[in-house]
Amino acid sequence: MSKYYADDDIQLLANGAVNHLLRNAYMSITLRNGQQPKGIPLPIKRVHGEGHLTQEYRPLAVLEFVQEVVAKEAAQRVAAAKKADADAEAEEQATP
Repeated sequence: MSKYYADDDIQLLANGAVNHLLRNAYMSITLRNGQQPKGIPLPIKRVHGEGHLTQEYRPLAVLEFVQEVVAKEAAQRVAAAKKADADAEAEEQATP
């Protein structure tokens, strides 16, 4: 069984969540240095008690977190592309 960390690559978290969902099992995720990334879901089951770094999460909640991260990254890429297009257009209009 793999060990998952809250700051792992988003694809690794997504794959782990799907695997746990198919096995109908909770997903254990460890917080590095006690740092909880913004938007990560609350644990469903506290296996080790309050304040411990490894907790159990619902796989579907982890997938929802993954979807939010992916949507935010996609929106940032679209905004950057629009800004680059606007800058290029402004530069074209500025040159005689």
